[in-house]
Amino acid sequence: MSASDMEVKPLLSFEEVKRWTAPNLPRRPIPLLTPSLTYARVKASNEECPESGKEFGTRVSIEKGKTPLTLLCHDMMGGYLDDRYIDGIEVSTLPYYFVHWSGIDVFVYFSHNFVTIPPIGWIESAHKNGVKVLGTIITEWESGTDLCEQFLSSDESVDLLVSKCVAICHCFSFEGWLVNIENDLTLDQVSRMIQFLTRLTCEMRKLNPNSNVIWYDSVTKDGKLDWQNELNENNAPFFETCDGIFLNYTWSEDHLRSSKSHLNRNESISEELDWSHRAHDIFVGIDVFGRGCFGGGGFNTKQALEQARSNQFSVAIFAPGWTYETIDKTLMSCQGDMEQLFIHREFLFWKLLESSLFYRGLKLSNEPDSELLHPSSNAHSLLFNTSFKTGCKKIQKTTEDGTLKTKWHFNLSNQSSQCSFLCTDLPQQGHCELSKIFDEFRLQTANPAELFVNPLIGESLNIVRKSSLDTIVQMPLFVVDLKIGTGVQLNFIFNIKSASLITENTPTGDELLALRLVLGMAGSDQHVRLPPTSLSSSEFPCDLIFHVAYCDTFHFEEINLIGIEIGKEIAFIEVSNFEIHCTSTCG
Repeated sequence: MSASDMEVKPLLSFEEVKRWTAPNLPRRPIPLLTPSLTYARVKASNEECPESGKEFGTRVSIEKGKTPLTLLCHDMMGGYLDDRYIDGIEVSTLPYYFVHWSGIDVFVYFSHNFVTIPPIGWIESAHKNGVKVLGTIITEWESGTDLCEQFLSSDESVDLLVSKCVAICHCFSFEGWLVNIENDLTLDQVSRMIQFLTRLTCEMRKLNPNSNVIWYDSVTKDGKLDWQNELNENNAPFFETCDGIFLNYTWSEDHLRSSKSHLNRNESISEELDWSHRAHDIFVGIDVFGRGCFGGGGFNTKQALEQARSNQFSVAIFAPGWTYETIDKTLMSCQGDMEQLFIHREFLFWKLLESSLFYRGLKLSNEPDSELLHPSSNAHSLLFNTSFKTGCKKIQKTTEDGTLKTKWHFNLSNQSSQCSFLCTDLPQQGHCELSKIFDEFRLQTANPAELFVNPLIGESLNIVRKSSLDTIVQMPLFVVDLKIGTGVQLNFIFNIKSASLITENTPTGDELLALRLVLGMAGSDQHVRLPPTSLSSSEFPCDLIFHVAYCDTFHFEEINLIGIEIGKEIAFIEVSNFEIHCTSTCG
């Protein structure tokens, strides 16, 4: 890879794989940040929800423990679009980008090329949000048969492919592979395929104990391309040798029950394999384009997700770029703005799924005896920082003839860590057909204020009050694992770029203009509200700093939820940066 050719490209043949050597990358991709053990669940609108004060605690539960996983498989127009450029690119059409990281655990970059190496932008944006990244190894149809004949021809060829795949993961700093074989195999090749999965899984674990190798439900133990849509004796030999199975999309409720029965049977008869926790290793495939999928995909994806969750299975959401790829048809009928249509469709899609997702953030502290938690005198540690960038910055330029041109600088490596909660109200545009779509799925939001990443700026978090509300409201922002002990002070810093008030003549210092930091801990129904800081419309940009130290009045051993409370006179806030610092109070 030369300096003039800064792109990530797939490997198309086994010969290319054999010749592959580590490229001279301009930088090593950012490693995976540790996701929190704490997770949040947003209660559905039909669940019992107390009306006491509109606190976010009434709609958001904070817990710890293992949960079913959510895998997102990104398949868009063959892959390697504008995202392939390592240092980004300026484009004239809005590209697809993704910010709802907290609701997913694993990201797969998918293409129909033999070895799909994820672009660095996707790796880094996922890692900043605690999400694993997998590439894809795929063979299909006649060309796939030829590829399998080559790399499954001997033990040596299997070992070669394993070593190259592990080396690629090491070079690009991602966590594993989805293996998808969409062609028949001979019985000898089935044996070597199981050997390949076993060795790849083993070698990946040596490289990274948190790696994942996932098998796609396609070929059976008899070598036939025959999608099972469930875990059974025909595909179990592949499942047993790796970290999980991605079930085909055309399953029914009976298929899910059968998968569960298969797990239960094996748990009772197998002494060699631990099946007790493998329900979370079954990723139920959901095609957002709805091709034979339960519920029909699209904005009905929630139906398939709820079915999978009712059986405690993980899910694999395939082609979520549907929200972007299908805009053209909507545009023809609505004549709307593509940027706004994508933002609204994307946020609606993920909002509809929110009650079946488990939202995680980052682990921001080490163990209790670490230097991070008990810093030496005068120590100062930055634990967390985000500028809320999306990696897609809107630019408006004036040409020589005076025409205003809109472009976007697209570089997913520039994306910052995102909020754990990204809820937005549904759009109010007058586009007839679009309004019908959204009206059918109108839901109560998770909090009484809107929260969204400003699509015009792309570098700030905007918090907008609904015009109908005139009350103090609380809003959750981040799920974290952040321990705190004696001798430690945490400083939470919001950089407020701008704000607007409902009534401009409200006296400065009035609590109606106040922002408060609100903190929560897993297993506790109570939240700590810190003393307020007032805003004034003439003081921007400004830093609002909240100090927290372990004491008699604040005795949380760990902080798991960070939110804010907004005074009733605040209509809008633009937050350009948020940081958490740790300092010592000793000496």
